[in-house]
Amino acid sequence: MKKIDPVFAVLGALSIVQLAASIAICPSLPETIPFHWNASGQVDNWASRPWSILLAAFPLVMIVLAAVIPRLDPKSENYERHWPSYRLIMAMVTILMAGLYWMTIAISLDLWNPDVSRVVPAAIGVLFIVIGNYLPRVRHNYTLGIRLPWTLASERVWTKTHRFGGALFMIVGLVLVAGVFISPTARFVSLIFGLAVLIGATSFYSWILWKKEQRGEKKNTD
Repeated sequence: MKKIDPVFAVLGALSIVQLAASIAICPSLPETIPFHWNASGQVDNWASRPWSILLAAFPLVMIVLAAVIPRLDPKSENYERHWPSYRLIMAMVTILMAGLYWMTIAISLDLWNPDVSRVVPAAIGVLFIVIGNYLPRVRHNYTLGIRLPWTLASERVWTKTHRFGGALFMIVGLVLVAGVFISPTARFVSLIFGLAVLIGATSFYSWILWKKEQRGEKKNTD
């Protein structure tokens, strides 16, 4: 990982172009731009025009962090073992951020009027499906993955938790994608419920594994 990954280099260059473009088009934007949408897809919060530049900078910050973090992680040697998965996940997150920025710009300029309550959850659902597919391949580290006290304490717990969590990520992702066919309220409820199940079940499963491992170690020392 001494060299810059070519995928990160390309995404970094595109992110710089995006930032430059955002500075150029900022004067053409309305005084306020949509900043937040409610569960029904209606704008319920606005931001001043300069915030568009900050939104445009997020992908660049993300890709810089993606390139630097593996060099700082105490488990940096494990990144060589899961580099393709790490690269794909970080690239997908960066692309999603860029997509949300351009969607906001298109809405601000009246070039596109999407149903945000459908588009955004569906996009996040696709990201969750990708993460769920590749999460079991992520090796023990302190930055990427399901970083709980019990997974960080044991590589065995880490591995089993990521297999379990990967399956849950995919299920929640599929639910979010399928949510485009249901009402906004049901979509919002399914999102909150899915995230709650994902976090709660993964944490509980990880803790159970750790407790079993601790009991096994205690028996071996008795």
